[in-house]
Amino acid sequence: MASPDGKLFVALGDGTSRDLLRIMARERVPLSQAALGSLVGANASTISRRMADLEDLGLVARKSSHAPYQLKFPGETRAVLKAVNCLATAVLRRDLDELAIQLDELGDTKDRTGDGT
Repeated sequence: MASPDGKLFVALGDGTSRDLLRIMARERVPLSQAALGSLVGANASTISRRMADLEDLGLVARKSSHAPYQLKFPGETRAVLKAVNCLATAVLRRDLDELAIQLDELGDTKDRTGDGT
């Protein structure tokens, strides 16, 4: 069985779940499954599954089975989403820097072998 933080990382690793959390954090009002589906561009079945996962994690809640969802920890959720975005940006920058170094090295190799055009 996965640990609670492991389940949280799995949820944050899913693009649809992240989109749902971002929308709920941005809108700051309870939203129905239909509204969330429209905003995310996903079908009802996908929204239902993802919202059930987020509800099981305790990140979202609703007053009854057909009531709109709301974030249980809006400030913390916004902070986590921002941190995930910052980390993803840092990883992307590192990857781009490594690629630039590899391209420079490839250019240097071509210059030394006379293959540079």
